[in-house]
Amino acid sequence: MDAPTLSFFNTLLTFPAILPSILLGVILLYWFFVILGALDIDVIDFDFGKEGGDFLYVAGISGIPSTITISLLIFNLWILCVPATYYLALLLPAGILQIVVGFGILLIALIIAAQLTVWLVKPWRSFFIEPVHSNASLIGKVCIISTATVDEEFGQANYEDGGAGLILNVRSNTPNFLQRNSRALIIDYDKATHSYTVTELEEI
Repeated sequence: MDAPTLSFFNTLLTFPAILPSILLGVILLYWFFVILGALDIDVIDFDFGKEGGDFLYVAGISGIPSTITISLLIFNLWILCVPATYYLALLLPAGILQIVVGFGILLIALIIAAQLTVWLVKPWRSFFIEPVHSNASLIGKVCIISTATVDEEFGQANYEDGGAGLILNVRSNTPNFLQRNSRALIIDYDKATHSYTVTELEEI
């Protein structure tokens, strides 16, 4: 190998670049199998719970498959960490100082990568989530809860419409037994909050 190539691989094997490099390798392998049809795009799906869901909603990226968001986050983290490792960490002698600086690089890169990821995926949200204010006709239909819980302020559900499916914002009175993968009946639509009121299917 020539010097530039060796230098590149040396950077990839140096902390902190080695961490996003490993994660990027896993993600690339995952998408390789997705392309081959061996895996589904949402085979790795994370339930962020109420707090995580609220954050995604405020950030404007709720409804986007977590695999896409996480893949882009890891790629952005890798893009930031590799040059930072080469121009900063590798200039320091191996040891505790290099590790401390590496953690600093990793933290700053993660913050920037997260902000960059939100900025990049936000315009694509409309391709994955259907505007709920146009779907009052779904009253009386059955949906599948996709969040850990549903209450008066938070909840999401999937509705199979025969196509790509819809992701709905749902609400329900508490206490209830609604949880991820529960079947729920849509009984009302709130234009003010652009959300559907649902209830446990077994109660009707």
